[in-house]
Amino acid sequence: MAQSSITDRKLKVAISGGGLAGATLANALVMHSHIDVQIYESAPEFSERGASVGLAINAQNALGQIIPDASALLERAGAVPNHSARFMVGSGPKAGTFVMDVAAENPVKAVSRASLLLELLAPLPSSSLHANKKLLSIAHNADNNSDGAVELHFEDGTTVHADALIGADGIFSMVRRHVLGAEDPAAQPVAAGWWDCRVLVPLETAKEKLGEQWFGEPRQYDWIGTDSFILHDILNSGESVQCVACCVDKETSPDRKRPLTRDMLESSFREWPRKGSVAWNMIELLLEQDSPTGYAQWEHRDASTYARGPVCIIGDAAHAITPWQGSGAALAIEDAMVLGTLLGAVRKPSELESALAAYDAVRRARTQRVAESSRITGKLMTGQLVSVEDPEGLREALEERWRFIHEFDLEEHRQKALETLQTRLATTNPSLPHTKHAPAHLSLLSTDDSNSFCTKIFPSGNSGCASRSAIAWASTPMDGSCPSPSLISRSVSSGDEDVLTICACDDDDDAPSSRKAGAPPLGTVAPRERPAERREEPSELSERALRMLLMTEASWRVPKRKFSVGRQATMMATPASRMDQKRKWLTSTNG
Repeated sequence: MAQSSITDRKLKVAISGGGLAGATLANALVMHSHIDVQIYESAPEFSERGASVGLAINAQNALGQIIPDASALLERAGAVPNHSARFMVGSGPKAGTFVMDVAAENPVKAVSRASLLLELLAPLPSSSLHANKKLLSIAHNADNNSDGAVELHFEDGTTVHADALIGADGIFSMVRRHVLGAEDPAAQPVAAGWWDCRVLVPLETAKEKLGEQWFGEPRQYDWIGTDSFILHDILNSGESVQCVACCVDKETSPDRKRPLTRDMLESSFREWPRKGSVAWNMIELLLEQDSPTGYAQWEHRDASTYARGPVCIIGDAAHAITPWQGSGAALAIEDAMVLGTLLGAVRKPSELESALAAYDAVRRARTQRVAESSRITGKLMTGQLVSVEDPEGLREALEERWRFIHEFDLEEHRQKALETLQTRLATTNPSLPHTKHAPAHLSLLSTDDSNSFCTKIFPSGNSGCASRSAIAWASTPMDGSCPSPSLISRSVSSGDEDVLTICACDDDDDAPSSRKAGAPPLGTVAPRERPAERREEPSELSERALRMLLMTEASWRVPKRKFSVGRQATMMATPASRMDQKRKWLTSTNG
């Protein structure tokens, strides 16, 4: 079925902000032919502040879901795989004591922010990149007219219409204020309680100043001190070293930056040994740069939502966090992966709000948990919760803090987002044009089998299922039996109502006896009134129902997935004369 029969035009998605979050999302959206994505950057050019980001395995995996050759992209950007992040005691009588290694099995890739951004922008059409576009105000079109539901007004006097606006405009996000309301305490960032400064130097200079022993192999070193902290890692394909000094900010001010002086640095690192410590020579490196500056670390309070109608926020605009677990960029990439999946799954402007609401529903808890963990980790790494004189206590407090971040199941997370979207589409607009039939409900019933589910939807009446369980629908009498071990869904219709039964049968050889032919189905969900009589005719589903069913089966691709009883999706039946068109649409949508 041609796309024009689903929507008269492409979905117009505007992204405010051309940093890492906005560029990554644009890469996720540009792959979808039904989406027209445009990026509006307030600065005169697309750029990134800061020396580097460390992309842990969760960020690498999320980027790989967006860009198939993500590893090659990172290599082109000069990413350096670190053997681990090694924590050491930096101050006090235990200075130089090893604490622990993090991410040794799945190395973090340290990469220059500017180089990464250039690689992310390279595949995007130049016609979609707009610099010098500072967003001043946002208006909603109540009638959701053909121009789009959102009206963007820029400082240069221009106006743009879009179906959806994604705010990727950083920690001082204008879009965040629109989503939350300007008076919301969480609309503006607050001081987190630390300040830091950094400099990028050639590798040979770092070896000379800090000690050659710290650069035998690519590794990030994290030095823990009382109210202070030092980090150094290798960037730019091994040619440069990033040096970072950080201290507790005991007198926070509304100013984000402050001049860096020798007295300020020496006072902050006074408990670090003069000999055998990286601190004092790093002070020299920091002061040798032009206009040395310290920057306050700021963060967001937890937002009550990331979405408002056809507008949402991602990356630092949604959840600016402290850098202590190196997860700011990673969360932005995860955001882009999830939001790109959701926007790719809808075809109509009227469905976009459901997609953004689904994004908010799955991403907010994840990101705010990481933000809280990072805050606590920062206190640990500046000796505020456990003394630097207790290296074993530090190890015990720190060693498990990265596990939930790095080992996060992104595929399950993505499927949960699709399930949430499916449910919202079913509940927000259950009526469809050109249909007279009442809805029936399809529940995903619990199963304890360990097979992966296939990804095909079989034609009506076909119960063949290769070597895996599959979704199928057939004109089979609903008598409580499972006539074929491969058939897991069958339906009958009577009058204007449709009834579907799910029977999770397994492969012939592997199925337990309870799943063999003749075994009762796991469950049945019927309309409010049972049909008076059953006809052995295929149940015809609308294009929207097919899309929902497609999203349902996509969520069954994870091995050993467990489902709970009661997740429902509303299915709408349509006249049989349109079924051939539905199958064509389904084929084109499912690739």
